[in-house]
Amino acid sequence: TDLLFVGRLSPNKKQEDVVKVFAVFRRHFDPEARLFLVGGASSARYRKAIAELVDRLGVPGVSLVGAVSDEELLAYYRAADVFVSLSEHEGFCVPVVEAMLFDLPVIAYAATAVPETLGDAGILVDHKRYDEIAALVHLVREAGTRERLARAGRLRAEHFRPERHGRRLLQLVGEALAA
Repeated sequence: TDLLFVGRLSPNKKQEDVVKVFAVFRRHFDPEARLFLVGGASSARYRKAIAELVDRLGVPGVSLVGAVSDEELLAYYRAADVFVSLSEHEGFCVPVVEAMLFDLPVIAYAATAVPETLGDAGILVDHKRYDEIAALVHLVREAGTRERLARAGRLRAEHFRPERHGRRLLQLVGEALAA
């Protein structure tokens, strides 16, 4: 099972929580699972802290990928089985929408704008009980659950297509300029 998080390595993104969930998931559900943390680091100190956590937990299969090209990013989305975000500070979470476009089940912490972005197209958690979140990762691998979430994700991602909102945005900008 390949877990994916996309976003800059930063303390508020809480990649350490994703690593802890992954450690539980590997121990109880899939000892061959892999975790890909894709994104540049905002702090060398935080990147080092994540690497040290991985070592301390003794959990293999974690890749601190760093920044990637657009082509490489697409490959990570295509190869992943589930997108996990436990970030505590997100605005409009573009990686969640990208994951939905790639039919990835999304499990995300219900903080800031994530619930509004994800809607009912994924699984929102309002706690960080690593064992329960690891069990959810296991659950979304089941065909029926995965297909249901993929279908809901595609519909939700369609909601954010620029052509759906471009005309309204131009209207609002025009009204603001006229005021």
